[in-house]
Amino acid sequence: MTEPEIKVEFNQPVDRASAEQRFSLSQFGQTSAPVPGSFEWPDATRLVFRPDAPLVLIAVLSQVANGMLLPFVLIFILLLVNRRDLMGEQTNSRTYNVLAWGTTVTMIVITLVLLYLSIFTPSALQGTPAGR
Repeated sequence: MTEPEIKVEFNQPVDRASAEQRFSLSQFGQTSAPVPGSFEWPDATRLVFRPDAPLVLIAVLSQVANGMLLPFVLIFILLLVNRRDLMGEQTNSRTYNVLAWGTTVTMIVITLVLLYLSIFTPSALQGTPAGR
């Protein structure tokens, strides 16, 4: 898989040094250090930025972390929505609780299977983004 390029097209020629100096790529809402990379100018109005960071891998790993943490969030949410002192008459019904806890247990099982496969049998994940 090739790493992404960020292409910017200006409506008129620009000063390359100024555009490169002012160009910044960072996570939305973050003021951390910008992503390092290289610039290419196909012509005077087009800029191509190629990040040095493996952005696709970072995105995949962040989604893996989200999947691993989701069961914990689901458990706490279910505990909260079933507190009558907190939710009053808006607590879950028995049917919703069966569905919600079933979904949570399924997520936990899937997460544990993925964790087991990635630790003890990494060859099982070959060809998947997590196995690269």
